[in-house]
This record gives sequence, structure tokens and C-alpha cells, in this order.
Amino acid sequence: MAATREAPACRPQGQDGFTLVEVLTAMVVLIFGLMAISNLFAIATSSNVVARQMTAATAQASDVMDRLKSVPFSGLTTGGYPDDAALTAALSTPASATHTWTDSQPIQVGSTPTAVDIYEADRNITGLGTVRVRWLVLKIDNQTLFIHVVAASAPALLQARSQVDLTTFRSCTSPALSCPATP
Repeated sequence: MAATREAPACRPQGQDGFTLVEVLTAMVVLIFGLMAISNLFAIATSSNVVARQMTAATAQASDVMDRLKSVPFSGLTTGGYPDDAALTAALSTPASATHTWTDSQPIQVGSTPTAVDIYEADRNITGLGTVRVRWLVLKIDNQTLFIHVVAASAPALLQARSQVDLTTFRSCTSPALSCPATP
């Protein structure tokens, strides 16, 4: 009969290590940790894209608002979209071809520098895409106008998250500036 050797009750000296259960447990913990970190990278990337789109929309809305403020009061014509809902809804459709500019061209708010007769603009920004800007001018009374500018990125998925609304009142009360008389 052949002699059988019994396994020692403890590990021989110099052969310490990890058991298979310990290695598998460590791998499971590591995998869950890596999954959480990869999710953070995805969220950070998404937030970065939205922040870039919102910054561009804010810059375009601010540019249009500044241009509307620079037009003489007498050149501001009531017009645009009938209400805020229509103004926001208009962001989902492209502006006419004559109202589309590249990032090297200034957005025009009127056919002349002293008049407002355009109420939409699309700007194609290199490396970012299209930002749509729409605005309205409402007459409050003879001496006061309300201006509302809305801008957002053109991709539908980013539009709601990157929308920017700017509003202001414009008044003219100085007879020296040919302001209309109060009623």
C-alpha cells in the first residue's frame, strides 16, 4: 500500500499569501469602486457640455440685449413674438437664412443700425454648434418699452438646460431726446 501524505495543518513558512476567497472579494470591491468613478466621469462630462452651451447662450443673449439698448428709443419697434410661450417655442425652429450669422459676424437687430425690425437670430459658433436667439419688444406706454431676449443651444436635448432669459425696461422721458409725450 502506498503511503499518503497528509497536508500540514498550517502553511509552511515563507508561503504566506491570499486565499481565492480574499482575492475574489477584493476584485468585487474594486469593480464597484471603478463603476462609481466612471459614473462620475460621465456626469462631469455632461455637466461640462451643458455649462459650455449655457455660457454661449448667455453671451449671445447679452450681445443682442446690448445691441437693442444701443438703438435709439424712437427706433425700437414693437414686435417679435406675441408672448413668452411663443418666444420660447420659437427656439425650436431655425431662423431664416438671412438671420443666420457665424461667430465672426455681429448679430443684426435691424436692417439699419437705428431701427429694430428683426426679432430672431441663429449664430453658428465654431466647435460648439448653433445658438438660437429670439426677442420681443412690447410697448407698455408711450415712454416705456419692455424687452425680452431668450437664447438657447439648438440641439433639442440641450435646449431646455441651456436656455437663458434676459429682460429689461427701456424708457425715454427727456424732451431733448425727442421722447414721446406722456398720455
